[in-house]
Amino acid sequence: PVSFAPPTPDSPPPPPISAWRASYFSYWIQDGPRKWAMHPAVLLEAPDLSEAPPPEHAPEVYPDPEAEAAPVVFVEDSPEDFEAVRRTLDHVGFAKPVRHFEDGASVLDYLHRLVRTNQPLPPALVLDLTLPGVAGREILEEIRADEVRCTLPVVVLTTSHSPIDIEHCQRLGVVSYMIKPVRLDELRTKLTYLRDFLHEGTPPPSFE
Repeated sequence: PVSFAPPTPDSPPPPPISAWRASYFSYWIQDGPRKWAMHPAVLLEAPDLSEAPPPEHAPEVYPDPEAEAAPVVFVEDSPEDFEAVRRTLDHVGFAKPVRHFEDGASVLDYLHRLVRTNQPLPPALVLDLTLPGVAGREILEEIRADEVRCTLPVVVLTTSHSPIDIEHCQRLGVVSYMIKPVRLDELRTKLTYLRDFLHEGTPPPSFE
């Protein structure tokens, strides 16, 4: 049996953000005077912890990122690029609902509303970095700074080859950093990785 308890002063510190990956277990740390907050930590060969009970100090209401009703969120400012993604998702058998946003401010408003009304978070956020207004990096920073949304898995799908962008996303714990391909067969391969991650829990390639 697996049980959770709040850490003691002798508990090991959480892993660095750069160690976050697609497999998670939840543990709890006390955030000053606020209530217990959930944070992800890597567990490379983990038992199934999905049925483990939360500790006594867990928040009474917590979003469930695996809820079937929650769509996978895509943030892509190009309607043409998203249409290519949508058709390719259909081609590779992606069965989960999808919601599309064209700018960063809209998706942040949407995520704020989910948290405020105790609705399930998306199972994943697929994020372009080059967006009008609020950039993808700012979205990622805000998500990771929030005690509820920090566990949201983020997959970056972008044209940026910038080492600065790659290092920044790695530091903020994205599941995968994928460069947008030009060829359709390459797009199918990348979206197959996404399908397998969300349908089966198979980790996609971390960084290209």
